[in-house]
Amino acid sequence: MQPGQTFVVKQTVTTTTHDHVDAQRMGEVIDELDTYLCCGLCCYSCGFAATCRNCFGIASETTCCCLEHACCLKPGLSCLWCGCGEGKIQLGLGCCSCALLAPSTCCKFSRQICCVIEHCAFPCGDEMPCTVAICGLAFVPKCGCCVRLNEFTEEQHVLIHQPLPVGVVPPGPHGAYVPPKDNF
Repeated sequence: MQPGQTFVVKQTVTTTTHDHVDAQRMGEVIDELDTYLCCGLCCYSCGFAATCRNCFGIASETTCCCLEHACCLKPGLSCLWCGCGEGKIQLGLGCCSCALLAPSTCCKFSRQICCVIEHCAFPCGDEMPCTVAICGLAFVPKCGCCVRLNEFTEEQHVLIHQPLPVGVVPPGPHGAYVPPKDNF
């Protein structure tokens, strides 16, 4: 290899999402990622609850800019009372609340009736990823049948073309030195 030539480095970046317990700690009434994806198109998706603890009750969350409305009749979750914290001011009546919060999205909604969960967000994000699926066959965020949204990993293979510094020999497989072949 001559100085100034480039070589390709392959990197794999893996991202995982939070689990059901983390979502409930953050004050959410619906854990959208604890869902088996049934159908979806870009920012809208629906599916079925992946765990029994997330399978019972009725709940909804709607956010538009800096306003949030939530209703929750699910066992095991704390009531929606008045309070401040987590970047929002909330007025609640136990099963229903309205809140003023710092804008983090344009609009999003989530609904759950027993084990059926549907959600939509614009723009899509980590909490509600972009999906493409029909009849349980998912194509995005990954291909598969009955993809569980909180277990998907996103692998990106990034090719980096970097010039070699003068006098540096590129590494071989697994970082081992590979001497250049002589063509005699």
